Parts: sequence; C-alpha cells; structure tokens
Amino acid sequence: MNNEKKIRHIINQEIPAFKLLVVFSFILSMIIKVTGLIPGLLMQKIVDVWIPEGNVKKCILYIILFVLIPTLLTVGNAIYQYVVIVNGRNMSKKLSTRGFEKQVYQPLSYFDQNKSAELASYCRSESTKYILFWLMDIPQMISNVVCGLIILSYISINNIFFGIAILLYIPLLLLPNKFFAKIIEKLSEKIIKNNSIVHQIIGDTFKAIKHVKSFVLEKIMIKKVYDVTTDTAETFAKCAAVENIYGTWANSFVDNLFTGVLFSIGAICVINNKLTIGILIIILNYLPIFWSAVKSIGLANINYKKNLGEYRRFFDMLIMDDERQIGSGDLSFEFDNCITFDNVTFAYTKERGVVLENMNFSINKGEWVGIMGKSGVGKSTIFDLLLKFYDTYTGNIRIDNRNIKDISTYDLRKNITLVSQNMFLFPGSLRDNLLLANPDASDTEIEYVLNQVELSNFVNSLPSGINTNIGEDGLLVSGGQKQRICLAQGLLRNSKVVLLDEVTSNIDEESEFDIRDTIKKLQDLNGLTIISISHRSVFLKETNRIFIIDEGKIKKTTTYDNLNE
Repeated sequence: MNNEKKIRHIINQEIPAFKLLVVFSFILSMIIKVTGLIPGLLMQKIVDVWIPEGNVKKCILYIILFVLIPTLLTVGNAIYQYVVIVNGRNMSKKLSTRGFEKQVYQPLSYFDQNKSAELASYCRSESTKYILFWLMDIPQMISNVVCGLIILSYISINNIFFGIAILLYIPLLLLPNKFFAKIIEKLSEKIIKNNSIVHQIIGDTFKAIKHVKSFVLEKIMIKKVYDVTTDTAETFAKCAAVENIYGTWANSFVDNLFTGVLFSIGAICVINNKLTIGILIIILNYLPIFWSAVKSIGLANINYKKNLGEYRRFFDMLIMDDERQIGSGDLSFEFDNCITFDNVTFAYTKERGVVLENMNFSINKGEWVGIMGKSGVGKSTIFDLLLKFYDTYTGNIRIDNRNIKDISTYDLRKNITLVSQNMFLFPGSLRDNLLLANPDASDTEIEYVLNQVELSNFVNSLPSGINTNIGEDGLLVSGGQKQRICLAQGLLRNSKVVLLDEVTSNIDEESEFDIRDTIKKLQDLNGLTIISISHRSVFLKETNRIFIIDEGKIKKTTTYDNLNE
C-alpha cells in the first residue's frame, strides 16, 4: 500500500464522517448533473412537438421550466459546494494537526537530519486541496461519468453513428493526459520543495539577525531568497504552460473538431429525414456535457498527480513511526537508588565516529556529580542518551537496575529536568513560560520557586511583574536571569533529577557563584540528584565527585579538592 493509500486509511480512521460525506457529495452531485439534462429534453419537446402543434401554453410552460431549472441548479450547486468546502476545511485541519503531532514526537535524530523551517513549511500543509479532491472532485467525476453514459446511451439510441463517433473522442482526449500529468506532478513537487527552502532561509535569517547584521549578510540572504523564488516562478510557469497546452488540446482542438464533425453528420441526417431538428438540438446541447464528463476524468488524474507532488513530503510525515511506537517503554519512572551507564558505546553518525566508548559509571541518588572535559569528548551526549533522545547505542543505561528502554519516554523526561546554556524561552510573559513547565501550578507555587531561585526581587522590579513580556527566547532578560528562570521551570516540574549543561558558560563570575550556591541550597532542600557539565571547575566546588572525560571514556574520577593532583 503506497503512502497516499495509507493516508486515506488514516483519514477514514480519524474522520469517521469522511466516507459518509463522500457518498453525500456524490448523491448531491448526481442529482444536480442529471437534473441538468432536463432542459435539453424540454427544448427538444418544444421544437419537435409543441411548435408544430401550435400549442402556445405548453411552449410558455416549457420555456419557464427551461429557465427555472438552471436557476435552481445554480443555487443548489452553491449550497452543495459551501457544505463540502466547509467540511473539507475542517477535516484538513485535523490532518494538519496530526502532521504536527507526528513531527513533534519524532526522535531527536530526525531533527538532526532535517531543517526546522522546512519541516514547519511541510507541517503547515493543511491538505485542503487533497481532502476536497476526494470530497468534491472524485464524486463530481463519477457523477459526470454516469451522466456521460446516460447521454451516450440516449444519442446512440437515436443514431448509432453519433454514438460511435462520440466514443472516438475519449481516447483522443485522454491518451495525452497521462504524459502531461506526470510532468505536472514533478513540477508541483519542485515548487513545494522550493517554498520550504525559502521558509528555511527566511527563518534562519530572522533567527540569526544579529549575526546577519554584524557580518553584513543582508544582501547575501536576500539573493538566496531571490534565486529560489526565481526558480519557483520559472517552475510554476512551466507547470502552467503544460496545463495550458493540454487545456488547448482538450478544450479547443478536440472539442471543436468533434463538434464540427458531429454537427455535419447531424445536418446530413436531418436532410435525409433520419433525425429531427429537435433531436439534433438536444444532441448538440448534450455534447458539451459529454465532453465535460470525459474531461473530468483527465482533470481528476492531473489534480491527483498535482496533489501527490504537492503533499508527498506531508504524506511521508503522516505515516512515520514516532517515539510513541519506537522503544517508548511502558514502565513508570522510579528512582530510589542509582543511575548506571554500563559499557555504553554510541556514535551519532558513522561519519562522526564513536563519541562514547565503553562508558561506565554510577551516580547515587542525592549526589551532585560534575563532568569535565574538552569540547567534543561526549559530555552532553551522556545527557542525550539518559533522556532517550537517541537509542542507537550498545550497552545498557539503567535507573535502579531497570533499562531505560523499558521505561516510558514521557514518564522519564517528565521526571528529569535538563537546564542547558541553550535553553529556550518562548515569546510571552514570564508566567507563560513557567506554566509551560507545570500548567496546573498555583500562584503560591510559582512565587515559592521564584523565591528559591532568588528571582523574586527581579520579578517585582519588572513593569508588569510576572506578567511582563520577556521577548523571543528571553531576549529581554540577562543570561543569569534566564538560567534562573530555567531552574524555576525545573522546580515547578517537581523532578528529582536535574541535568545542568554549561549553565554558567555565558554569565559573569559573580553570577556563576550565585547560581552555584542557589543550586546547592535547592539540592539540600529538595533532595535533588544533580549531574553537572562545566568547563569551569569552580562551578563544581560543591560536587561529591567529578568525572574527567577524554575520547569518550572516563579517564579519571576525582573530587574538587583533588582536581589538580
């Protein structure tokens, strides 16, 4: 089953009303299409019966019906399209939300290999056109085909030569369709890919705006956007040209050719008294409807291919397995004894080589353990593995002698707090960010943790207190304040294990000492187990032990007092 079929399966599972709405759409479309055939029959009756009989009343009645029916059909079609489009839009939002959900739950390795803004661009695909393709295009195509068969049968009964001639229209129109549809699919896929690249460039530019300005990169970034959008415009023009070429072939050449041929055949039949003028009129009236029925098949194929090209990456995302299916574990988190790494060997990629090699250590509950070493020796990787960001390692990582692969990923991360130099604060108020850690936290709890991390005076000095906007990624607060806010988030989560990754790397020495002392108080007060990475030994003064790591291994275990021995 290809990805697109899997998506339809997902839609049917998550949107129970989908099939029902497709059937409803077909029935309404069928009623509209078949009713649209009635005016032609009325005209034939007027020409062949009521005019020769001189029945003025019947002529007027049929003419009124001839005008009224299309008017009612127009209103009915407007209501039909409104109902289907509104429901299709709502359904596409559900599919879009599932796409975002699937991405959020991907392992960290997935984000290492993909660019964030490109993923966001694909994720924002609401797939409305795809949903409407099945809710509207397909039901209309089927109803058109049924209507076309009715017309073909009617014409063939009146004149078999007309029926045979009409059948020749089908291959002449549809044979080139497959060729053009493949081209359109590839071009549509390229357009979507280019759009995602532009999103990435713009996102990266704004994210690194200070760097862009300091290195005078504005023109370079603008040129990148210009080059990609130019290519997109050219690709879009090619796509439009292909559609126009096929449209010209179908709507102008083939239609005009067959209309002219069939009109000539009809005229000869009328002259030879083998066809009435009324029948000829109704045949000529029905021909455009039949042409439209055949074209709807070709158009549905082109739209299908265009949707495949436009949503291919989005479809891939929707069917991916995620952390909830891959090694998620089902045991709850408990920590009463120690955290153990047992002969753990790990590499992010083959190209980067081994980062940790036969790593062995144990950390007891209530300890503060420091980790030191040069950049790139695997310090932060220990945190990545402990939090199950990656699971492609050999050896075992245990908590109280239980393999973390058997522990619920959600439960594990809920009970281990990571505070790093790269912690992100979301746009909004200080309160908003703290509540992300614990949406149910009361004002009393928030006030308590702010006091614990010594932020109360700072918060009270803000214009709107805890409701003050701190800017994108905490731009309006200092590095030390940002680290304390992140510590406060950790405390609100009530986790007993805290991972500190270079939390004082971007702040001054005095602030570093203050944060160190604060963390020590928090440990003593809350019985925390702390693992702290730092390149400055003074921050590790209060630790129980310090691991010195080199080339992916623990070369030495020492204490702060014996660090220089």
